[in-house]
Amino acid sequence: WLWPNTRGNAGAVAASTDWDLVQLAAPMVLRLDRREFMIAGRWLKRAGEIEPANVEAHAWLLPWHYYLLGQGWARDATASLERGLLLAKKMIELDPQHARGLTLAGHLLTYEHRPEEALRLHERALATNRNLPLIWRLSGHAHSYIGDGAEALRRINHARILSPTDPQDSFVMGALCIAHWVRGDFTSAAEAGQMGIALNPGYSSNYKAWLAAIGHLGDERAKRALATLLRLEPGFSVEQALRRSPFVNVAARNVYSEGLRAAGLR
Repeated sequence: WLWPNTRGNAGAVAASTDWDLVQLAAPMVLRLDRREFMIAGRWLKRAGEIEPANVEAHAWLLPWHYYLLGQGWARDATASLERGLLLAKKMIELDPQHARGLTLAGHLLTYEHRPEEALRLHERALATNRNLPLIWRLSGHAHSYIGDGAEALRRINHARILSPTDPQDSFVMGALCIAHWVRGDFTSAAEAGQMGIALNPGYSSNYKAWLAAIGHLGDERAKRALATLLRLEPGFSVEQALRRSPFVNVAARNVYSEGLRAAGLR
């Protein structure tokens, strides 16, 4: 049910149960259409108000918060991150064995430059369910952020083995793109990044990862990709990229910023 053909209509869900709202909102979070995405956030918050113990409502609000930050849609990024972290804490208190919730909470921690703490939550999630591809992918992200591209690749590729036709494959390819250029393999990074964009053209983070790769390669496609990124996030700059970046490894941060500048971002 992750990809139903529903579209946001607030009037149609006024009398819905908390679980109905979660089922309607979840695919709208993943499609990353801005209008739908904002409606999804309201529905998930409403589901949590109807039933404060609905762990799934909280678990779906966690990616809603980090996509809000990653897409540059937060009016106040600091306040949004604080709300997301409080939500993560509440979700873990409600269900400390919720594997997906644990790994999503861990990923949100990386936005506060706490990848080591994130990895502890990812490992706890793996102890609960080693067969959930999302955990392997998001823990791979955390390893990229600390500069361990080899371990990041291993984990992300394991996620692909577990779910070869994952409906969230655009995010998987974006994670692969980053892991490859953290290791210095810009050619493989460019291939993964291009696939990620093809699978979900509205996901701006994939453009950033791909630009960092093709910038280092001097690829002529950078100009067109940069124009698309700036259409998705008007006014985006290298300074913003570094401020939002979860990387704590200096070398990886430098690879990222240098690639973006080489691609023409200012």
